[in-house]
Amino acid sequence: MNNLLTLIMNDPVYLTILVIISFAIIFSIIKKLFKFSAILIIICIMYLGYLHYTGQEIPINTNDLMNNMGENTEEVIEGIEDAVENLKKKSKDIIKNAEKIMKEKTP
Repeated sequence: MNNLLTLIMNDPVYLTILVIISFAIIFSIIKKLFKFSAILIIICIMYLGYLHYTGQEIPINTNDLMNNMGENTEEVIEGIEDAVENLKKKSKDIIKNAEKIMKEKTP
Protein backbone atom coordinates (compact mmCIF):
# COMPACT_ATOMS: atom_id res chain seq x y z
CA MET A 1 0.00 0.00 0.00
CA ASN A 2 2.85 2.35 0.83
CA ASN A 3 4.51 1.51 -2.48
CA LEU A 4 1.36 2.43 -4.38
CA LEU A 5 1.00 5.70 -2.47
CA THR A 6 4.65 6.55 -3.04
CA LEU A 7 4.34 5.72 -6.73
CA ILE A 8 1.30 7.98 -7.13
CA MET A 9 2.83 10.87 -5.20
CA ASN A 10 6.16 10.75 -7.06
CA ASP A 11 4.82 10.31 -10.59
CA PRO A 12 2.97 13.38 -11.95
CA VAL A 13 1.10 11.33 -14.57
CA TYR A 14 -0.45 9.03 -11.98
CA LEU A 15 -1.17 11.97 -9.70
CA THR A 16 -2.93 13.82 -12.54
CA ILE A 17 -5.01 10.74 -13.38
CA LEU A 18 -5.96 10.33 -9.72
CA VAL A 19 -6.98 14.00 -9.43
CA ILE A 20 -9.09 13.80 -12.61
CA ILE A 21 -10.86 10.65 -11.43
CA SER A 22 -11.47 12.22 -8.00
CA PHE A 23 -13.00 15.35 -9.56
CA ALA A 24 -15.20 13.22 -11.82
CA ILE A 25 -16.52 11.23 -8.86
CA ILE A 26 -17.13 14.34 -6.76
CA PHE A 27 -18.82 16.09 -9.69
CA SER A 28 -21.15 13.15 -10.34
CA ILE A 29 -22.14 12.96 -6.66
CA ILE A 30 -22.86 16.71 -6.53
CA LYS A 31 -24.83 16.48 -9.78
CA LYS A 32 -27.04 13.68 -8.42
CA LEU A 33 -27.59 15.53 -5.14
CA PHE A 34 -28.54 18.66 -7.07
CA LYS A 35 -31.09 16.74 -9.14
CA PHE A 36 -32.54 15.18 -5.99
CA SER A 37 -32.79 18.53 -4.21
CA ALA A 38 -34.34 20.18 -7.29
CA ILE A 39 -37.02 17.49 -7.48
CA LEU A 40 -37.69 17.79 -3.75
CA ILE A 41 -38.05 21.58 -4.01
CA ILE A 42 -40.42 21.22 -6.98
CA ILE A 43 -42.59 18.76 -5.04
CA CYS A 44 -42.73 21.11 -2.04
CA ILE A 45 -43.68 24.07 -4.25
CA MET A 46 -46.40 22.00 -5.92
CA TYR A 47 -47.78 20.98 -2.52
CA LEU A 48 -47.81 24.58 -1.29
CA GLY A 49 -49.50 25.65 -4.53
CA TYR A 50 -52.14 22.96 -4.03
CA LEU A 51 -52.78 24.14 -0.47
CA HIS A 52 -53.07 27.74 -1.63
CA TYR A 53 -55.36 26.81 -4.55
CA THR A 54 -57.72 24.81 -2.31
CA GLY A 55 -57.74 27.56 0.32
CA GLN A 56 -56.24 25.42 3.06
CA GLU A 57 -53.91 26.82 5.66
CA ILE A 58 -50.22 26.24 4.97
CA PRO A 59 -48.67 24.18 7.81
CA ILE A 60 -45.83 25.78 9.75
CA ASN A 61 -44.53 22.70 11.56
CA THR A 62 -44.99 18.93 11.44
CA ASN A 63 -47.80 18.93 13.99
CA ASP A 64 -49.83 21.25 11.75
CA LEU A 65 -49.06 19.01 8.81
CA MET A 66 -50.29 15.92 10.66
CA ASN A 67 -53.44 17.77 11.78
CA ASN A 68 -54.17 18.76 8.17
CA MET A 69 -54.32 15.11 7.24
CA GLY A 70 -57.37 14.78 9.49
CA GLU A 71 -59.08 11.41 9.81
CA ASN A 72 -56.83 9.76 7.26
CA THR A 73 -53.81 10.02 9.57
CA GLU A 74 -54.58 6.79 11.40
CA GLU A 75 -55.25 4.96 8.13
CA VAL A 76 -51.95 6.16 6.69
CA ILE A 77 -50.05 5.09 9.81
CA GLU A 78 -51.73 1.66 9.76
CA GLY A 79 -50.90 1.27 6.07
CA ILE A 80 -47.27 2.12 6.75
CA GLU A 81 -47.12 -0.36 9.62
CA ASP A 82 -48.64 -3.08 7.42
CA ALA A 83 -46.13 -2.33 4.68
CA VAL A 84 -43.24 -2.57 7.15
CA GLU A 85 -44.51 -5.91 8.47
CA ASN A 86 -44.88 -7.27 4.93
CA LEU A 87 -41.34 -6.14 4.11
CA LYS A 88 -40.02 -7.89 7.21
CA LYS A 89 -41.82 -11.12 6.28
CA LYS A 90 -40.61 -11.00 2.68
CA SER A 91 -37.03 -10.28 3.73
CA LYS A 92 -37.10 -13.26 6.12
CA ASP A 93 -38.43 -15.45 3.31
CA ILE A 94 -35.68 -14.23 0.99
CA ILE A 95 -33.03 -14.96 3.60
CA LYS A 96 -34.42 -18.47 4.16
CA ASN A 97 -34.47 -19.15 0.43
CA ALA A 98 -30.92 -17.84 0.05
CA GLU A 99 -29.71 -20.07 2.88
CA LYS A 100 -31.48 -23.05 1.33
CA ILE A 101 -29.88 -22.40 -2.06
CA MET A 102 -26.46 -21.93 -0.45
CA LYS A 103 -26.77 -25.28 1.35
CA GLU A 104 -27.83 -27.01 -1.86
CA LYS A 105 -25.01 -25.52 -3.93
CA THR A 106 -22.17 -26.11 -1.48
CA PRO A 107 -20.51 -29.54 -1.75
